Amino acid sequence: MKTIGLIGGMSWESTAEYYRIINETVKEKIGGLHSAKIVMYSVDFAEIERLQHEEKWDEAISLMIDAAKRVESAGNESEREIVHNVIYKELCLGEVKDSSRERVKTIINRLSDYGAQGIILGCTELPLLIKQEDCSIPLFDTTVIHANAAVDYALKD
Repeated sequence: MKTIGLIGGMSWESTAEYYRIINETVKEKIGGLHSAKIVMYSVDFAEIERLQHEEKWDEAISLMIDAAKRVESAGNESEREIVHNVIYKELCLGEVKDSSRERVKTIINRLSDYGAQGIILGCTELPLLIKQEDCSIPLFDTTVIHANAAVDYALKD
C-alpha cells in the first residue's frame, strides 16, 4: 500500500471526514485490520481565511506550498523502515543498540526541524531505546501513559 499525503484543516471537520472515508474504503477493499497509510499536515484555516479576505493570495499560496512540503518530507519511507527494523529485529529481541538510538534520534531531530513539537512513542518497545534526555522536544511514552491510566482507573472509587 502506498502512503497517502493529505493536507488537512480546510476545516478540520472535512479533514476528519476524508480520513474516515479513506480508512473505511481501505477496510472495505482489503479487510482485516488494515487501515490507510496517511501522512497528514493540518493547517490552521483561520490563517488561510484571513489571508483570503485580505486578498493576500501570495501569502496564502506560500502557506499551502509549505504544508505540501511538510507532507512530502514527513513520509521519508526509509526512515519508517529504520524504525520498523529497530523495533522488530532488535528491541523485540531484547537488543538495545547505541547505533540504533542514534539513528532514531536523527529521525526525531529531522521531524522537529519540520515542525514536530512532540513525539509519541506509540510502540511500547521504543522507550527501551529513546529517553526524554535524548531529545530536545517532548516525548510521550505510551507505556507510562497506559500504566498510569490503568492505576488511576483501578484506584477510582
